[in-house]
Amino acid sequence: MRTKPVRALCFTVFSFLGLGLFVFYLWGKIQIDFAVRNNAGLERQCRSLQHDIDDLRVEINTLKSYQRVTDAAQSQGFVFVGPDQTGELPVDLSGLKTGGSGRTQKTVLVHGGPGEDRLLTAVLEGNHGTR
Repeated sequence: MRTKPVRALCFTVFSFLGLGLFVFYLWGKIQIDFAVRNNAGLERQCRSLQHDIDDLRVEINTLKSYQRVTDAAQSQGFVFVGPDQTGELPVDLSGLKTGGSGRTQKTVLVHGGPGEDRLLTAVLEGNHGTR
């Protein structure tokens, strides 16, 4: 008759042990499922960000396209100059004094044609022309 309490005790211990293993098994499955769902969300977000990056690259390329820059320059009054019309602009830098900052500002008159004279202001870095 002693076997009944021992059997009941063994059954109780194995039941709790089995229940514990079952809980750990389910907990692991839940954690894995959560990680998979989180990973899928992050992959969607990554694809969305990559799509946004591609769109921004296209927009950058559009904004810095040669045709757009040419149109913007012409709307500001700039004129396309061919290679035969370009030349050097001699500027005498020998009399410039730079002061303490190392920056020099020089304004020169640029002749662009009849009635097209413009002032060009150049800021030079360093000690150009000082003696």
